[in-house]
Amino acid sequence: MTVEAPQLVLVRQLASEADRQLGRGDDFGHGLAVSLMQDAVELLIRIAVRTRGIEVPARATWEQMADAISKAAADENGKVPHRARLEDLNKARVAFKHSGTSPSRADAQRLVRFGLEFLEAAAPRLVGIEYEQISLIAAVQNDEVRELLMEAEGHLKAARWQDAMVEAADAFGRSEATLHTLLPAASSISGMRDEYRGLAPYLDRLRLLAVGALVNIDPVELLVFQAIVPSVSRSTSGKRYVRITRMHASEEEAKGAVDFAVQFALAVNRRFGDRAAEPSIFGARLRR
Repeated sequence: MTVEAPQLVLVRQLASEADRQLGRGDDFGHGLAVSLMQDAVELLIRIAVRTRGIEVPARATWEQMADAISKAAADENGKVPHRARLEDLNKARVAFKHSGTSPSRADAQRLVRFGLEFLEAAAPRLVGIEYEQISLIAAVQNDEVRELLMEAEGHLKAARWQDAMVEAADAFGRSEATLHTLLPAASSISGMRDEYRGLAPYLDRLRLLAVGALVNIDPVELLVFQAIVPSVSRSTSGKRYVRITRMHASEEEAKGAVDFAVQFALAVNRRFGDRAAEPSIFGARLRR
């Protein structure tokens, strides 16, 4: 990507968070969703102004910047698209921010969709990159997990669906492993595996759902992910073992698996920041 890569990632993070807030199902979530999506829209417009070297007042509004972009455009393709829809989105943001009036669920969904459609149309036209090419992987804080996800993304681009799912499964496992000190796996407890053969796998499955709930991940999506990806485990020395449980993987499944692994890693980031891999912090809290 360009020198504006961190800001472009932030655009996608804002849009992704807007969609997540819709899932709250309450007025506050609806208001936050339209506000965050408007922030994503405005940031992309600001990036376009900077990268194109367009002069605007220091405190220019997004409308003034959009007008300046369209005025400087050589043709229709270089102008800011969907202006009427952006006006509707901004009106909803202003109503929420300044009047405390939240849009209905249906209106919030419609406006967030408008914002996303703008980003998908405007990113290639205004900053020269397809919106889907802006990867959230750069926002993952854990270095090992980020590297695995980048490998998975590379396999997707090469249409190696099964390989992408292996890396996604490993990335998920590494993300989830950072929480072992807080919530240890039953199978890792000395004697549990030998004395209670059927109990440890059952408790580990319950633990996995608890971990998902802890970081606000949909349990159905988590179980679907677990059902379609290969089984990946690590020895104490770090050696990886892969067991392919399904002979064929589709493009849709592979992309869905990688996306879920990215979202899970980001969810761990949101909940614990860079503290997840610091046993001393969890230990200190548990001893209080």
